[in-house]
Amino acid sequence: MQDAGRVSAYSSDVNEIAIKNCTRNRALFLKMSGAILFALLTMLAAQVRIPLAFTPIPVTLQTLIVPLAGAFLGAFWGTVSMLLLMTLGVAGFQVLSTAPQDPTFFLSPTSGYILGFVAAAGLMGRTQDQRKGPLVTFFALLVSHLMIFACGVAGLLINTSWAVSKAVSKGVVPFLPGDVVKIGASYLILLSYSKASARWRGSE
Repeated sequence: MQDAGRVSAYSSDVNEIAIKNCTRNRALFLKMSGAILFALLTMLAAQVRIPLAFTPIPVTLQTLIVPLAGAFLGAFWGTVSMLLLMTLGVAGFQVLSTAPQDPTFFLSPTSGYILGFVAAAGLMGRTQDQRKGPLVTFFALLVSHLMIFACGVAGLLINTSWAVSKAVSKGVVPFLPGDVVKIGASYLILLSYSKASARWRGSE
């Protein structure tokens, strides 16, 4: 009887470990798939662009997608997603609407923005990992957009002969109205997702 009990307990432990491993592997697969998906979405968003006559930098949907990558994937996988985007750029894919499709895209005037994408996704993901409230989420969205602008301006200063005032006037100011809309849209998406997740967990 004791041997039978030990066998039963051992089998139960093995089953529990197998279930945990299966759950862990499934979660890892979903995160990896999500990182690839958001990298591709960010790359595709570069193709949805509106040229502006007074600046060489067009309006795109990329700054809508990037913070959402961090928010949905978390800090680690959100950062991985944007690093994957950079890798695609080195491989010759057009990850920025005005950058060359070869490894020299890092030397293009707009290359700083992609470094901002990495920082913004990481920041947004860290906030979501800590499960902060709606107000902190909104503030994180705001800061993530500011980080993209800051890195973008830095890239313009390094890769062009522009002064700071010109870099800001052409690399930040024209995009502020659109980014206000994107921040609002991202916030509503995350708020709706949070409420839906809470209802789903409550129904279990």
